[in-house]
Amino acid sequence: MAEATVSLDGYVAGPNESGFEHLFAWFAGGDFEFPSSDPDFKVRLTEPDYRYMSDVVEGIGVFVIGRRMFDLNDGWGGRRGS
Repeated sequence: MAEATVSLDGYVAGPNESGFEHLFAWFAGGDFEFPSSDPDFKVRLTEPDYRYMSDVVEGIGVFVIGRRMFDLNDGWGGRRGS
């Protein structure tokens, strides 16, 4: 299984890395805090989104990201997920 959040037109980001604030607005749309490997990155989901994400993440063995995402996140400061 592989999943990604993309816009309806099929793009992950707009020109000059724009649009993330709209594409990922659901990451801050609720009252349920979802765990993150980065203490500075808070994910606040609605209850249905929280349940869905919990089920999805529980079934994933590894996250594979591209070089661009790695660079944009500065390698997550060397932190590893748990």
